[in-house]
Amino acid sequence: MTKTAKTFTLVIFAIFTLSSMAFAGWPIPDSGQTKCYNETAEIPCPAPGEDFYGQDAQYVTNPRSYTKLDAGGNDLPDFAASWTMVRDNVTGLIWEVKTDDGSVHDRDNTYNWDDAQSVFIAELNSANFEGHSDWRVPSID
Repeated sequence: MTKTAKTFTLVIFAIFTLSSMAFAGWPIPDSGQTKCYNETAEIPCPAPGEDFYGQDAQYVTNPRSYTKLDAGGNDLPDFAASWTMVRDNVTGLIWEVKTDDGSVHDRDNTYNWDDAQSVFIAELNSANFEGHSDWRVPSID
């Protein structure tokens, strides 16, 4: 795959590592799936022993939970109209909130993989964005 093919838009992909997450086996947020299916269509979720029992919609594990954060990393109420970061309460990861102001945080900026590291992440870290200098782009790991 070429570098061009790896180009992607950073929407809210800048994230920093929390020291509390320095352990193996991070929790995975629930998928949010609420519907069940057979081979061709949506069906009522089956009971134990019925065909198609055991679908993702039948289990809630680590329900999604997010907290809005201000520039100091302080929790904000759900109804807050403005925030700069969001914490995933399941994984503990914190995500930058994108803007529409033409800055490095602008949602319309695009980067290839190398630029995401050497330009975008480097700028966040050198600016100590929101008091953190360990921002990174998430990986498959």
